[in-house]
Amino acid sequence: MLFRSPPRVRKLSAAGAVSATFNAPSNTSGIAAMTVDSSGTVWYVSNAKDLVKITSGGTQTNYSIGGSYGPTGVAVDSSGNVWVCFNGTGDVKKFNSSGTLLSTISTTGIGGESIVVTSSYVYVGDMSTTVSRIAVADGTVTNNWATLTYEPRYIAVDADGNVYTSGFSGPNKGVSKITPAGVVTSLATIAFPPDRKSTRLNSSHEWIS
Repeated sequence: MLFRSPPRVRKLSAAGAVSATFNAPSNTSGIAAMTVDSSGTVWYVSNAKDLVKITSGGTQTNYSIGGSYGPTGVAVDSSGNVWVCFNGTGDVKKFNSSGTLLSTISTTGIGGESIVVTSSYVYVGDMSTTVSRIAVADGTVTNNWATLTYEPRYIAVDADGNVYTSGFSGPNKGVSKITPAGVVTSLATIAFPPDRKSTRLNSSHEWIS
């Protein structure tokens, strides 16, 4: 469970009891995004440009990832590599599980808002209207799709490779669908923007916000 103020992560039992608390680095005023990998390790990025790792055994390690802009999204692939997108730049950085920078990939975006990883691709939602698709194997940017919503702040990908985005602002607040062939359709337009931290795609391909 992530807390923004003061920034910290708490581990809860199935009954809801707090079993451990992990404080963010002292120079951090906020946690931007968090994920959990297949081994149960928690990864999060902070607005102080830190990548933080908390193992299932409770060991916390902080890695400074630098850069001119703060990170906004984090995801882990099946090999344990960590992918981070950044506000203010279209760059995506790939780190190994020890926090070492492996590569920097440039997209056509102006600032990452969200990121998700599947077995083959990394998908990044940009502050403009763009979703970029990056090959996990070699970091090649294979597609830069324009959505029908502005600021796609959350991305979900189904088993068929269809991408769903929730737009935060502009005239087309709502949900766009992008097929693997790049066909974009609007699934829903709503008066109020969905929140990027609470919008999810369930097993029936229904959005829950």
